[in-house]
Amino acid sequence: MVRRLRQLFETLLALDPAVRDGRPDAVHRMRVTTRRLRSTLKAYRRLFDHRRSEHLAGELRWLGHLLGAARDHEVLGDLLITQLDGVPPQARQGALRGQLTAWSAREYRRAWQQAVTELDGPRYYALLDDLEFFIDDPPRSARADRNARKQLSKTLRHEQTRTVRRLDAALGLARGPDQDAALHSARKAAKRARYAAESARPVAGKSAKRFAKRMKRLQQDLGTHQDSVVGRRTLLALASSPPTDTPGHLFAYGVLYAHQQRTAEVALEELPLLRSSIIDRRLSRLS
Repeated sequence: MVRRLRQLFETLLALDPAVRDGRPDAVHRMRVTTRRLRSTLKAYRRLFDHRRSEHLAGELRWLGHLLGAARDHEVLGDLLITQLDGVPPQARQGALRGQLTAWSAREYRRAWQQAVTELDGPRYYALLDDLEFFIDDPPRSARADRNARKQLSKTLRHEQTRTVRRLDAALGLARGPDQDAALHSARKAAKRARYAAESARPVAGKSAKRFAKRMKRLQQDLGTHQDSVVGRRTLLALASSPPTDTPGHLFAYGVLYAHQQRTAEVALEELPLLRSSIIDRRLSRLS
């Protein structure tokens, strides 16, 4: 597990200059690396000193949110602009496409600049130092000396149970904001379970790969649903902001909103099947 943390840390350091230079996809890759680091620490926290691993996980959460603000605007902008192709031509004049493009670029730039400013700050450098110290001299707990495959199986079983419970809680709610928030929470659990399995692959091989693959499918479906939630919220804000919007633009926003709503419904329809693919306890039994 320490080897996995070291690999991720080295990737994080390599991506730092790319993010500062504004290179394509750098923010996304650094964000994913940050999340993988945090998920590994959280999922395998029993193998390390709790206080130190929790501190690092908290700081990585801060970094992930910082990078996420820029990435989310980038993804949402691309999504809405692409979906404009489904709006009747008379209602999607070039001005609307230009407005959405300008809005996306402006919001991304603002969030990116804030992230780069924080990367020059003491909190970020303290996090890098703490990570390096942790990896160079890992504060292992007594569990770390036990059978590796058995410990990994326990971890994956815990992550599996955690994900199913969150998903079931979400599916038991009525449609609306509360369910949306609960599904987003289930998505986070599925993502952590996936990353935990990916970290276990050097030891568990195909068993961990199968676990990760199924959790990834669930995570992606829940991610599609969450994107639709954010998309609809953004469209409502855009449609109510401006004196520059024409009736045609408002119609186009309505078409995009309906498309996002249908996307969410399709994602929800897929969840029972995806749930059935992750509930078998044999899935977390590493052979």
